Amino acid sequence: MHTTTKILFLMTIAACKSGDKASADQPAPAAAPAAAKLVYKPLGGLGLEAQVPDDANVDDNTKTAGFPSVTIWAQPTTFVNGAGDDSMSPQTFDAAKQEVQKDPNPFQKFTKQQATPDGWQLEYELQSMIEKKPVYGYKVRFKVDGKAFECGSNGNSTAERDAVVKLCSSIRKHG
Repeated sequence: MHTTTKILFLMTIAACKSGDKASADQPAPAAAPAAAKLVYKPLGGLGLEAQVPDDANVDDNTKTAGFPSVTIWAQPTTFVNGAGDDSMSPQTFDAAKQEVQKDPNPFQKFTKQQATPDGWQLEYELQSMIEKKPVYGYKVRFKVDGKAFECGSNGNSTAERDAVVKLCSSIRKHG
């Protein structure tokens, strides 16, 4: 992941974590709401679209990041980056695996590692450096119209990772 993206990701996780713990004074949370309806939304100026919850916000961070970059504010927050000419992005399957293992959260294991004709798919487990609980990650590299992109995130459960896999798998050319 790019340094800027990592910082945004870690800040997002920290913010989410700080609101996770209910005090003893608070009533138990209500039943979980129904899953949001999924709709296709454009991914900023990347020329792509993805199927996301209808209440998800999409921020195009390309200008401030200096490379094609979109943040999808859903649960969990997911990142899509252009990977073609960016020297910080791993260019090989082995380099991508090494990058995952350098995550600030201690690497535990790969649960899926597959090279594809356009890149790779990596599913993995980390251990939260703060809470010492499992973190479930996913990263995929693919091409659309010959341009390389990466999509991925970390979640607090396999269900959240599955949501990231579904979102990333839905990415297609916009229009």
